[in-house]
Amino acid sequence: MEKKLRKAAGLWLLGVLAVLGVAWGAEGAQAINFPKGAKLAASLLMVFWAFWANRLLGRPGLMGRSTRYIAWGMFFGFLGDVTMQRIFFERHAVLVAIVIFGLGHLAYLFAFCNLMPRRPEEHVVRKAVAAGPIVGPLLWWGFIYEPTMPPVLFVGSLMYSLLIVAMAAGAFMLWRREPRYGLAFLGSLSFIVSDVLLGNQLFRSPAFAAVGLVIFATYILGQWAIVSAAPWAFKEPTPHRL
Repeated sequence: MEKKLRKAAGLWLLGVLAVLGVAWGAEGAQAINFPKGAKLAASLLMVFWAFWANRLLGRPGLMGRSTRYIAWGMFFGFLGDVTMQRIFFERHAVLVAIVIFGLGHLAYLFAFCNLMPRRPEEHVVRKAVAAGPIVGPLLWWGFIYEPTMPPVLFVGSLMYSLLIVAMAAGAFMLWRREPRYGLAFLGSLSFIVSDVLLGNQLFRSPAFAAVGLVIFATYILGQWAIVSAAPWAFKEPTPHRL
């Protein structure tokens, strides 16, 4: 079962990379971003992988609850991707996407905290959320803040920065207590890189011409790592010997 789950995670990643690679190649070597359809197809593949992983691991208990949180987090990620393509809510797409992606990060945070071994009285969600006001404003100020941004996006982007750092803090705490979940922490870091670059592109000037390629590549790799963390870390229960 362990090898099958890791193989499945690897195959889903190859499938996503194939979709993006073929679509980018069809655009020509000078393309500076992935086509819109390829982005949505890759994101939709991640949704299927997330819910399939939940079906494989969705047994009663913390593992099933956590993979369900992750699956819904990925579903919110897909909805955010659709919104960012301005298919709906064209005028307020960025603000709506901030809310949708924020819900996804909350789902990931709950998943990581559910997977984390802890004492019954320990409030791990509070500990993870406490990291947000420490690191989040630094990232926001250094890479995203722009004096001319509308007040609603000022508040929304700042709150989002706090939330994504809290999610990464939850992944870090999980990795420190259970090293086999390192993929979750790597995924959260990749997600932060993607969102920092995206915020920089939206509210300031693009860092470089092909920043769109890097934004989506780090985003989809981050999503894959988060979704694959539980299947990758799964271990069959050791039978008790009499």
